[in-house]
Amino acid sequence: MVAWSAVDGAGDSNIYGSSSAGASPVRIDDDTQGQNQLEVSLAIDPQTATLYATWEDRRGGANVYFSRSTDGGATWEASIDVGVGLGGDQFRPQAVVDVAGNVYVAFHDTTNGQRVVFSRFNEEGTFDPPLAPSTSAGQGGIVADEPAVATDQFGTVYVAWQENRNGPNTDIVFARAE
Repeated sequence: MVAWSAVDGAGDSNIYGSSSAGASPVRIDDDTQGQNQLEVSLAIDPQTATLYATWEDRRGGANVYFSRSTDGGATWEASIDVGVGLGGDQFRPQAVVDVAGNVYVAFHDTTNGQRVVFSRFNEEGTFDPPLAPSTSAGQGGIVADEPAVATDQFGTVYVAWQENRNGPNTDIVFARAE
């Protein structure tokens, strides 16, 4: 499965996906307001073949949205706002699935300064409240950005990002959650 952002029709960009060469693209996002969707990230659960997509979505500001497909990308469920309840804008989402089938999304958030947060898609079909892995970002001009998220064979979740906590240059830092 591949996914991308493309302009179609009236000039706004949407998220599309295709599961094989020559197949017609399927629209993943369900925005009806004519706003732009960008920066898609895909993850797959290797045990169930469930596909997960997350992207930047401009309806209502800059938010991170999420959808899943259980049929190889032929259809996608209704979009969910990952950062619902956050007051700022969200950008650059990255998704991963752990060995237990948990889906995690990390993204840049501006609610309390410039920081990286991550959240887990739960059994109720919503996202847990986002956690900020940095104890410094968002305070005193310290900015965290460009998140990445990964898991290992034990289900440990790792979030990495760039941060300027040691001065004007950025360092790559990470946190682990179990």
